[in-house]
Order: sequence, then structure tokens, then C-alpha cells
Amino acid sequence: MAESNLNQIANIIENVFAEELDTFLRDCVEEMEEYDFQIYFPENVVEFAQMDYLDSIEITSCDVDEQEDDLLYSGEGTAQVYADGSVYFDKEYHIVDSAIIPIEFSFSFIKSENGQYSDVEFGWEE
Repeated sequence: MAESNLNQIANIIENVFAEELDTFLRDCVEEMEEYDFQIYFPENVVEFAQMDYLDSIEITSCDVDEQEDDLLYSGEGTAQVYADGSVYFDKEYHIVDSAIIPIEFSFSFIKSENGQYSDVEFGWEE
């Protein structure tokens, strides 16, 4: 798929599926392990991270398949998310560092014959 079309897919995902994308990315960051934090927060010990906001999204591949009257879009991309790293002391979490974390993901969604987008799914390999 041409780069301009990949940019259009990124725009669809960011705008039409914004809530689903946000939930997915927040879950990805919160499920990261301590060894991930050592990579993205090398200057500080981080026990927990939370996504602050989505910085950017890039779609790296996308295929389109016809399914009856609908089109199934599926592919892969990378999201750059800004996250805060925290440690727990004095009975609460304290932010000690912030970083941009790349999250590679897969996606699929359907475009119906009437132009409606639905059934988005995101996947992530830890």
C-alpha cells in the first residue's frame, strides 16, 4: 500500500477508533514489565508506568480483503506514546521520569459498503 494510503489508515485509526486505540495503548504501557522500564527509563528505577498521551502513530503495512460486501483492513503499525514512570513509596506512586515509548501493534477493522467503520481489533506482542 502506498505511503499516502498508509497515512489515511493512520488517520482513520486515530479519529474513528480514538477511544479504542487509547484504551489499548494505555493497557500496553500498564502491562509492561520491569525490564521494559530499564530500556525506556535508564536513568531511574521505575516500578510502574502510565501513558500520558499518544504522540504519533505510523502504519507500516496494511492489506485490504473483500468479505461479502465489506472490506477488511488489517496490518501493523507503531505508536509513540508519552508515558510517566513511577515508583511506590510513602503509600503512593511518585513520578520519577517520563519517556516516549514505541509500541508495535497489529490491527484490523471493517469498512461496510455504506462507508461505516467498525469491529476494530488491536493486538500487541510483549
